[in-house]
Amino acid sequence: MVRASINVPELTLEHLRSKLKVSSKIWPQIQDNVADFKRFIETNASPTLDYDMVSVPKDVLQVNNGNEDDPNKDVVVCALTLGAEAHKYFESLSETLAILYDQVLNVYFYEIVNNAKKHLESEVSSSLSDVRDFARSKAALIYQRNFLDRIDDEAIRMTDSGYLLPNKSMVFYVTYGGNGSIKACEYCDEADCLHRRNDCVGLSVVHEKGVNVHAVEKGSNLLQALFNKGYYVPSDCGGKGTCGTCQVSITSSNVEKVRSCGYTIIDDLCVEGVAPREATNVSVQGSNKLFDGVQKETVNKETFYTFFGQRLSKTTHGQGNQLVFGVDLGTTTVSVQMWKATGEHLSGKRFLNPQSLAGADVVSRIQYGSDEKNYAKLRRLILDELQNQMVQMAKVEGYSSTSVLLTVLAGNTLMQHIVLGWPIQTMGKAPYEAYALHESLQSAESLGLSIGGKVFVYPSISAFVGGDVVAGLSNLLPLPSHTLFIDLGTNGEIALVKNDTIYATSTAAGPAFEGGNIECGLGGVDGAVYDVKRQDGKYVMRYYGQTPQGFCGSGLLSLLAAMLDDGVVDESGRLLKHERDDSNKRFYMDDHLYLSQNDIREIQLAKAAIRGGVHALLNHAEMSMEDIQDVYVTGAFGAGVSVHALLKTGVLDKAFQPKIHVVDGMPMKGIERLLTSKNPKAMLEQIMKNAQHIPLHRNSVFMDKYVDSMALKIQRGETDDHENR
Repeated sequence: MVRASINVPELTLEHLRSKLKVSSKIWPQIQDNVADFKRFIETNASPTLDYDMVSVPKDVLQVNNGNEDDPNKDVVVCALTLGAEAHKYFESLSETLAILYDQVLNVYFYEIVNNAKKHLESEVSSSLSDVRDFARSKAALIYQRNFLDRIDDEAIRMTDSGYLLPNKSMVFYVTYGGNGSIKACEYCDEADCLHRRNDCVGLSVVHEKGVNVHAVEKGSNLLQALFNKGYYVPSDCGGKGTCGTCQVSITSSNVEKVRSCGYTIIDDLCVEGVAPREATNVSVQGSNKLFDGVQKETVNKETFYTFFGQRLSKTTHGQGNQLVFGVDLGTTTVSVQMWKATGEHLSGKRFLNPQSLAGADVVSRIQYGSDEKNYAKLRRLILDELQNQMVQMAKVEGYSSTSVLLTVLAGNTLMQHIVLGWPIQTMGKAPYEAYALHESLQSAESLGLSIGGKVFVYPSISAFVGGDVVAGLSNLLPLPSHTLFIDLGTNGEIALVKNDTIYATSTAAGPAFEGGNIECGLGGVDGAVYDVKRQDGKYVMRYYGQTPQGFCGSGLLSLLAAMLDDGVVDESGRLLKHERDDSNKRFYMDDHLYLSQNDIREIQLAKAAIRGGVHALLNHAEMSMEDIQDVYVTGAFGAGVSVHALLKTGVLDKAFQPKIHVVDGMPMKGIERLLTSKNPKAMLEQIMKNAQHIPLHRNSVFMDKYVDSMALKIQRGETDDHENR
């Protein structure tokens, strides 16, 4: 038997309110009580988990593990309690408060159960099913008692009637390994339990690291179910059934490929071809510079941290250990960096934006989020993922989430609006205006984040030129004249500096530069191929992690450039040779990864949009390509795309060749620059007062150059500089 302590989750009042389903009329009357009890739980509750791996008769657990001759099933049997303190607190309460606090405890308890499962996944196995109660039957009570008898402790006891004490205790089991289907939910008579539903079926998911088995409600949509259980399934059209990117393999007697967005789960199901979202993190580097922007201020013998002219918090006993986060929030990929408030870099992560469920591009997200319920869901998806990743990063370094002092966030205008809870409907229709463009500095809790401190969100230039561009430009201050800044992403953003003016625009490049709308596409995360070269007659891939799973933007462009060099694709974009006899016109790199004819067309559309935007800005500023002195290219495309690939595929003109600087993650570098500035407010004002937005939706130069730029070719000559970066 093993004993472990489980962390009490740090929940926000907003989270508790949503889980308790309290109306806005009643909430003000009970908010203070809930807040007081919340503080009591987070201070006094001490959940403990006892567990052991045992064999239990199958007829007790109702598990079919695929071997009818095996009378037992190996499971992890667990006992979990919040502890005696939470139970004693109820002894002197009125009936009304006792009911309210019991509901609050329920929310905490099931969050703690989830934390216990995460502990088991890390300590016992990476392939665990969902948590399951023992069914309420005579046999199940016997096994609960047998297990409790094995525990040499009185933390939990069972009454003669089968009731567990202290209050909020639970005995449950999880299966591990194998590919069996859980049937327990069908036999459970407690339909109100958050972990059990009467009408459930088993969903087995086979992936690179093993097999996970989940119970899902019969009649669930497969795409939604996979997403809810933590798997990454691309859905470029937002589940409308028009793109085909959400295709998965269903295995039974044979393998059938289906679009998960249109598939309804009616019986036990086994799915292949998806990856857990948590497996897509890769480390990225940050700098160690003094954060002059986060200053200390002493007033009446009390010391405060300040940023952007506002107080953040009082210093504590552990002063100097407060954390600062930087977030580059992209449509497809999110990067997070963590520092101490002094500027010492601690760690970094890059992961996929979970909002991909609602579509790959900005327009799809706006359409999806125009419905109030969908908007709330879209917002919760990114807030929960950000909080989860940041809390994990803090804990790895030995800090609690309450140690967070400041989070600085930059993203496109839509992403920033969603985080702030601002309306987005006006961005989806003419004249395409944002709700607001100013910066924001407010408490994390007011945004629905339980990470402590305050959150600073960058100002935007227009509805489609966001804080990520402002952050990227701030890294170049003082801005040199005749400079071109290009952010290759789903919402391609371009800025041209001429003298003291910044001309900025955006173009709907589509998600190809971030691996979206590509049949074997992936963001710049674990498993992504970020570079392809032709060596000794073979194509050699470089990728993050242990196994290549898809192409990110830099991998796509480098592969297409190599194919152009090799004569596999002509300048019109037509695939001339197939690595195999394949009627679908695909060029295979291995048994699973390939580039299709449709993928090539997606890249052509994306690069044509960028070239059209560049020409439109040059025309507006009355400049030529030869006038440009420096071209900065950034984006969430992977480990930096090569200059050769940008030129060979025609993303950039040959005239720019000696002037191109590829900078991975330039918005994050701008965030660092802002934090190190002694006057961050003046720094941003210098950009915002000189910025002009140039719309393209009626720009004739953009339309002409967009059409002219479809071909794949280097403009104005060729280059053999394959290694220039």
